[in-house]
Amino acid sequence: MATPTDLTRLGVGGQRFVTQFLHASLEENPKLWARASPVNHSSAGGPSILLMHGTADESVLPEQSSRFAELYSKAGGRVELVLIPNAPHPFWNYMPWLEDAMNRAAAFLRRLQTGV
Repeated sequence: MATPTDLTRLGVGGQRFVTQFLHASLEENPKLWARASPVNHSSAGGPSILLMHGTADESVLPEQSSRFAELYSKAGGRVELVLIPNAPHPFWNYMPWLEDAMNRAAAFLRRLQTGV
């Protein structure tokens, strides 16, 4: 849900958090940041992925999920992308998006379980 998939393309706030997590800034170690970015690990053998992202997300731009979905699919992975109109970054914590997000996640997991 609104996950950053390319750490090198985050805004200042996101970069500050990742710098603390990786113990290196993007400028200090761009290779580490690239290795830590899911967008650089797309493969056919990966798990099925559900990406949900609000179109009004200013913390992690929706194109992070769109780009990852495109690359993952091209690599042969199974991915579902849901862009939720007008939803902010933490949409899954708030009404009216909470119930819809949980229902979509449950339906995705059911499809995985039944192989449909």
